[in-house]
Amino acid sequence: MLFSTPDFTDILPPFPMQIELVPLTPEETLSPGGLALQQRVINSQPAFNLALGGPAALSLSAIRQDAEAVLAAGGRYLAIRRQQEVVGLAHLLASNPFDGHPWIGLLVIDSEMAGKGVGRSAVSQLCHHLARLNPAPVRLCVQLSNPAALTFWLCCGFELVEEDLDEEGRPIAILQAIQHNGANPR
Repeated sequence: MLFSTPDFTDILPPFPMQIELVPLTPEETLSPGGLALQQRVINSQPAFNLALGGPAALSLSAIRQDAEAVLAAGGRYLAIRRQQEVVGLAHLLASNPFDGHPWIGLLVIDSEMAGKGVGRSAVSQLCHHLARLNPAPVRLCVQLSNPAALTFWLCCGFELVEEDLDEEGRPIAILQAIQHNGANPR
């Protein structure tokens, strides 16, 4: 099934939202404060957790387990701040060992900031950050059970590369930043 990019420019919030990406060290990521921060942001989006097949609210032990797996694979966490307040989280992989592309493994915006342009600004900054590390187009995957996320990424300038199943057997869409569209600066 192929997707086309919907035209929601008339209803999308103004762009860009002033945000800052703050890299977290592995120690900060796994600290009690870092884990609590991740839990607060991730659990502010229960539909996201449910789309991944989990409970609406993740426990600290589940957050820690996920963070340890991301870090073990070479991933890096970033806090997304607006006016010194953390309003989102992302984790990135500069070069996926399976395809050599940089990947956005997670982008979650606090529910109180959803729909205000924070996510779109974060995507732009994340793609520019990854472009400095790896010239290949940025990729990510979206659970097909999360149509709002799929629409968001398509509106941010990503296109479908393929549909597949994740390691849990759930249907996913693998997306890639469209060349020269602003999301991917090459």
